[in-house]
Amino acid sequence: MVGVIVPKKTGGGSVMRLVDYLTDDQGKASRIGEGEAYAVNCLSDDPGDAALEMKNTQNKNARAKSDKTMHLIVSFRAGENPSPETLRTVEGTIAGGLGFGDHQRVVVIHRDTDNLHLHMAINKIHPEKLTILDPGYSHQKLGTICQSLELELHLAADNHEPTGKTKGENAAQTLERMTGEESLNSWIRRECLADINRAASWDELHETLAKAGLTVKARGNGLIIQDEKSGQAVKASSLDRGLSKAGLEKKLGKYGEERPTNGIPEPEKGYRRQPHGKEKDLAESKALWNEYLEAGNKLKSERDEAVKRAKEDRERKIAQAVLDYKADLARGKAVAGRLTRKAIRDGASRIYKARTAAIRAKSSREIDELYQAKKLTWLPWLQSEAQKGREDAITVLRARAFSLAYKANPAIRSLDNPQPGKPALIPEQKIDTVTKNGNIIYQMGKEAVKDRGESIDLNREASQETMIMALRMARKRFGGKLFISGSEHFKAGIAKAAAAANLGIVFANSEIENKRKEFLAGNNPLTNGLLIDKGKERS
Repeated sequence: MVGVIVPKKTGGGSVMRLVDYLTDDQGKASRIGEGEAYAVNCLSDDPGDAALEMKNTQNKNARAKSDKTMHLIVSFRAGENPSPETLRTVEGTIAGGLGFGDHQRVVVIHRDTDNLHLHMAINKIHPEKLTILDPGYSHQKLGTICQSLELELHLAADNHEPTGKTKGENAAQTLERMTGEESLNSWIRRECLADINRAASWDELHETLAKAGLTVKARGNGLIIQDEKSGQAVKASSLDRGLSKAGLEKKLGKYGEERPTNGIPEPEKGYRRQPHGKEKDLAESKALWNEYLEAGNKLKSERDEAVKRAKEDRERKIAQAVLDYKADLARGKAVAGRLTRKAIRDGASRIYKARTAAIRAKSSREIDELYQAKKLTWLPWLQSEAQKGREDAITVLRARAFSLAYKANPAIRSLDNPQPGKPALIPEQKIDTVTKNGNIIYQMGKEAVKDRGESIDLNREASQETMIMALRMARKRFGGKLFISGSEHFKAGIAKAAAAANLGIVFANSEIENKRKEFLAGNNPLTNGLLIDKGKERS
């Protein structure tokens, strides 16, 4: 598991807004399970009431100027589904290890992504002392605590050591995970970095970059490498520490922006937007990518048209304000008395300035909102198409991050065909969520079934009805021979459900297959009056 402390935004943030965001199900029944949003060290266990209590505590400390709320996320490995008791232990140990054991906090568990993750909204103001706690080296401490918990609770291990990557490289990878598109940083590292490092003079470096459609420019105290076509740029030192301005000047001499004296060569290659990872080579991906670009161009046109209308509306209102101002001045000239006319002029001027300032401010906000709202990136677009039930979009999503599910996770799969196949969509069952890896989450009441492609995953305490639905999905996907992973209790439930529905399937796990046959024959005491069709199993 990995723990991350979310950096605060400029000016800090409201604990109530944070809790509202964390507890918002966003229309997804699978996002927050029952009892998985609660408060610790508060008078009320309700997250909303607890957030108000935390806010009141924070208001009692008027001296602290830094952000009074810490937002901490703990993410578990894909497929890992810790028990409620384990999650409580993780939350309490991390809070105590960072010094927040006695502090108020709201804990919310989200299950609508590939990785189950736990959010903590922690009040940094002590409820009794009213002092603020900003633990030093908190990121390093968090890594150490997570590593200890992995060993103690037998959780899948993550690497908590420093990666050695530059800040820019980490930022590029974060962007790629969010958008699914290859960043300029990654493209330069893959296509150009070796040639850049071989340059023995500034002329050679300029020429090498020009062949890739790039230029190097001074920016602040350092250098950037910019793509001429798109205008995107990256810090040179984010590609390689040896490409800092000081490093390059030590190697090539004093920097100068002069281009090669023998002319600028025509680009032989160039950066272009494309999917990041293996999915860019799939036939389905190429067709979807073109469709995505068309959707993006349409959205951009709609945004540009909306911005144009907003600017025209602003100019029209300002023009009307000018006319009203001139009319006020004209009326003032007809009034007797110099001081009266001056007072009217001054009043009209104040009204005009306030009115135009309000018009411009409102217009600026509207245009900013348009630019922020009208964004389209590859991965979220794929998810939205998969949400509609498009199998080609689900196939591409799954190609991004195919790996076998966590072995201890309650799941149904095939040993003979472990590769992700076409989704076993259920027309009558509404898709609740499609994750970034193409996993489809169906919600059945308070339970969820996750179709991973290579497996069908369930909750630890899935009901018999949910197990039967999952078995039907698995039979459609994998055929009549299935392999089950999970606890002994879960395996017994699966055997019982298979017998109850009489689905005509067999299990690769011999102990589960034997139990299924016992249930089917009515010879198992665990049947407990279960009604089973003892006739011939349906094929």
